[in-house]
Amino acid sequence: MDVSTLPDGFVTVKSRRKQRNQQQLLHGSTSESANKTSSKFLRRAPSQISGLDSPEEFASNIHEIHSSILRARSRILQECGPLFLSQLVMAFQRSFETHLNLPRPEEVVCFALGRFSVPSDWGFSCRLQLILLQDLTACFRVPVRIFDPAFSNLEENYLTSDYCGFSVIPTNEVNVSSIVNA
Repeated sequence: MDVSTLPDGFVTVKSRRKQRNQQQLLHGSTSESANKTSSKFLRRAPSQISGLDSPEEFASNIHEIHSSILRARSRILQECGPLFLSQLVMAFQRSFETHLNLPRPEEVVCFALGRFSVPSDWGFSCRLQLILLQDLTACFRVPVRIFDPAFSNLEENYLTSDYCGFSVIPTNEVNVSSIVNA
């Protein structure tokens, strides 16, 4: 994982594997694994890649969404081990301490989480990101503001419910928010 701090204090975290895959897809690679990855990627229809193949939500209320989040959490723990999420959260905490000399952020602002209530691989990926966001904010005990223009009303209701307690940003805040250091 690469962690970098921009001049304005904004911290970015990027997976090295994701960077390698992007480089291989952009520049081509002769490695067998890269060819398998790119050919698997290219065999999918564009609608499957974007997750828009089934825009209908699988849930009719926030309780059903929460049940799907709990199932996804259970799957993570089964496949990655019971300590996986807590170790990932601790890695984020160490990054804040190391790179910003802060014990925790003052708030979390999340942009482009994605449609976590759709029954596709894309929706499952968004649920996994939401689980990490929930665990991070539970650890740091900080407010969360979140925005994605694709969120449905049901997803916004879930995010602002007692299950998450996040604040949904009503419009895109391009260049409106600034990063505040302690």
